[in-house]
Amino acid sequence: MKDIGRCFAIAAALALASGPAWAQGQAATNRHERSGFFIGFGFGYGALSIEGADGTEGGVSGMLRIGSALSQKLLIGVESNGWYKSVDETTITFGTLTGAVHFYPSATNGFFLTGGVGLGTFSVEGFDSEYGLGVVIGVGYDARVGRNISITPFLNGFASSIEEVNVGVGQIGVGITFH
Repeated sequence: MKDIGRCFAIAAALALASGPAWAQGQAATNRHERSGFFIGFGFGYGALSIEGADGTEGGVSGMLRIGSALSQKLLIGVESNGWYKSVDETTITFGTLTGAVHFYPSATNGFFLTGGVGLGTFSVEGFDSEYGLGVVIGVGYDARVGRNISITPFLNGFASSIEEVNVGVGQIGVGITFH
């Protein structure tokens, strides 16, 4: 749990610090206009925890989101979050595929909140994959670097209840979003 808390603290700091760094001298060209189609992807670190197991396991983590803007403050779409690690030549994966909502409290700022519900899957090489209800919650910041491109630091928690066991990942990463 210490790794997950540390991940959340680092991602929050990145999200909060990235806005002012990009804002200076960029106000006219980097307006946070959101309309139509968007796609984003990113990579980072994830700390996996399994209910009843001791500690967490760190691994590579990724995110892919695609959808459409309903307004300047609300985007809807599909989001996939995943975690991967190879331990003693055995591959372990966990991920979620959710219908997701991205809410921007301010139409003129890049800070957003994410939430979604869908499917979760957990797999250990050599065994059948297990499936269950999956959820994602998170925060991020679209730091505009071009008219329709943002660098997006993000912090997500995604989890699933699979075969009566709860699996979760605290995820921190950086991505790119095309608006």
